[in-house]
Amino acid sequence: MSKQNSVDIYSSKKKGKKGKIAAVIIIIVLVLAAAAAAWVWFFNRDLIKDFLPQEETRPTTVEEVTTAVPTTAEVTTEPETVAFVEVPYVHGYYVKDAYYKLNDAGLRYTIVREYSDEVHLDYVISQEPEAGETIRQDERVILHVSKGYDNQPAATVAPAEPLSTEPTKADGEKEDKKKTGGTYILDGSDKRIISRSEVTGLDNNEMTLALNEIFARHGRKFNTPSIQAYFDKQSWYKGTISAADFDEDVLSAVERTNVNTILSVMEEKGYR
Repeated sequence: MSKQNSVDIYSSKKKGKKGKIAAVIIIIVLVLAAAAAAWVWFFNRDLIKDFLPQEETRPTTVEEVTTAVPTTAEVTTEPETVAFVEVPYVHGYYVKDAYYKLNDAGLRYTIVREYSDEVHLDYVISQEPEAGETIRQDERVILHVSKGYDNQPAATVAPAEPLSTEPTKADGEKEDKKKTGGTYILDGSDKRIISRSEVTGLDNNEMTLALNEIFARHGRKFNTPSIQAYFDKQSWYKGTISAADFDEDVLSAVERTNVNTILSVMEEKGYR
């Protein structure tokens, strides 16, 4: 082999060795570059996104659909308030006066008429409920009103002897009472309910005395001289209580009824 050939072979080997080294270096560089790129991508991917072309996106809007649930309006009914009223006293009143008394109290009433041998026509025999009780204003008061005496014909008995026209002992006693001033304008007004017809036939002075004699029976004194003088003449009168100290609670239910009847007639006639 010639010296020239040996040099060429040596040179060729030397070049081949250098080529391999270069290839290895290139591979190492590429691996390092790839590793560096991977590192940069992993740790700085958010920054890199800013340099990459972004896909255009349109905002998506979601339309909120609300379906109203039909509701039934709740109807609230406030409880009705009913007033309570104290029942006034109308026992023994003339029926029209009882009407007025109940009307003034805002109460309604039902009339039950019945015969009575003790209570005069058109006067209240009794009431339900009793005076002083409290009832609802929409309730009714029941008034038992007299139809008067039972008008059924009674059996008549012919007198055994002719009737005498001479005054009897009872008539004589009445006459003696008149002479001694022992009479009443309305006899028995403390024990029975008087009728309006008994009162309407009196004049102003007589009505005034009839009214006051109800109080005089209980010993009341009077500030009016003429009235006091009248009762001082009555044998039954015992005046012991001054007008200021007199308590009207001593009057019975019958007496209070008769007082109301007299006052009612006096007002109708304009005497009060």
